[in-house]
Amino acid sequence: MNYPQLFLTTLPELIVVLGMFVALGFDYTKYKELDPQTRSNKVAALSTIALMLGLAGVVWQFLQVTDGSKTFSNSFNGQVVLTPLTLWFKGLIFVLALFVVQFAKTDVPNKHVSEYFGLILLSTLGMGFLITAQNLIMLFVSIELISLSLYGLTAFQTDKKFSVEAGIKYFTIGGVSSAFLLFGLSYLFGATNELSFEGITAAITSGAAPQNYVLIASAFLVVGLGFKIAAAPFHLWAPDTYQCGPVPVAAWVASGSKIASFFLLVQLFGPVLETSEQKETLIAGIVLVSVLSMVLGNIGALRQSCVKRLLAYSSIAHAGYILIGLVAANEDGSISVLFYAVIYSLATLGAFATIGIIDSRLGREAQIDDFNGTWKQNPGLSILFMIFILSLAGIPPLSGFFGKFYLFMAAIGSQPEIASWSEGFYWLVAVALLMSAVSLFYYVKVLKAFLVSADTPKLPSIQITKAEGAGLLLLAVLVVYLGIYPTGLVEFIAASLG
Repeated sequence: MNYPQLFLTTLPELIVVLGMFVALGFDYTKYKELDPQTRSNKVAALSTIALMLGLAGVVWQFLQVTDGSKTFSNSFNGQVVLTPLTLWFKGLIFVLALFVVQFAKTDVPNKHVSEYFGLILLSTLGMGFLITAQNLIMLFVSIELISLSLYGLTAFQTDKKFSVEAGIKYFTIGGVSSAFLLFGLSYLFGATNELSFEGITAAITSGAAPQNYVLIASAFLVVGLGFKIAAAPFHLWAPDTYQCGPVPVAAWVASGSKIASFFLLVQLFGPVLETSEQKETLIAGIVLVSVLSMVLGNIGALRQSCVKRLLAYSSIAHAGYILIGLVAANEDGSISVLFYAVIYSLATLGAFATIGIIDSRLGREAQIDDFNGTWKQNPGLSILFMIFILSLAGIPPLSGFFGKFYLFMAAIGSQPEIASWSEGFYWLVAVALLMSAVSLFYYVKVLKAFLVSADTPKLPSIQITKAEGAGLLLLAVLVVYLGIYPTGLVEFIAASLG
């Protein structure tokens, strides 16, 4: 084994792991007598430094790869593949983790400060490895690293029984989904006799893999990965997890975890859907999951008074929208999935961060009515929140609109001919448009409380930290920028996939 190459390939991860142990060591020794908030600030600072150094490592790897360097070729015998696309998305995961750490440090659930940030860093490692994984074994190990970290984070509010209950529910359903995932991976290996994604695609394309086995494997993988993206009917864990877990954790599950999972779907299912003889059957199954997610997610959100629970059902609906791009089973579909995953994650992280700031100031879980008249006392925070919500609603010229546009056009373009309602994907896009119209009702209900209600404000003027303000402002700028100029990211994804 080439150990220098192994070191350079895993350099960002090694930096983050080292930073995690440094934070744990300082918290257990030097910081243990300090008050929880001071400890939180110091451990968050160490975590931030580790993530920034890890991000610098990712940038260095990106520059090496784009310059044609052979340093990272065939790393781990193909288990980890570093390309401009995988490194860009890995860098995005590190950036999102930086935001999450800044929002998390003001409201640590209990005295176990370093463990809290340590689990955030561990989940970041898992997401980074999942994005660069090109091997079934690495895929499963990465997913379990992410899952175990998020289970612990969800149940971290040990003084609140609902948080523990949500963590147990998340862990139980997640364990079952992991079993389905592992069973699907074993069937896929049995059918193709390959562990690498490239070898699997080649076996399916050449017809060497028994198609019935591929179909069974795909069905189990849809169930296992459907849980990870909170797609219906595998979504039952999401509302409780988002509502009862710490807000930064819910934001992390809804942003970083979603990006990594959809990237994996594109990497694994994209080639299979394009080449498999069972293509039509597989697409029919994904269409069913997409429609269920859009309908159940949007209808469920209509009934919610808790904003975090509303955003949970919204995330289920958005999983359905994103799957429309996967249904296209072509390069345009893959591009639209990755683009929408990015812009959805940015807007969702910003929305959750805003809610988290308000929750921490209220000292309890905020309801929609608590936001009445917020614009009078906190106009800046209200405007930023409006940008995030309108992007999720798909209102132009924000990035959410163009994300949906690319998804829908990819689906229609894959089957442009239509002679009856069952041909083409026009009917599926029509369902998505109808559900998008439904979503406007609950998004506007939240914005009405923030920006229109003339009631006496229930919230005092909120003083946010510089890190929180800079994070929210940067997220809002990115959401607006990718709406005004989406072609830059789209062209980069297209070129990298090509």
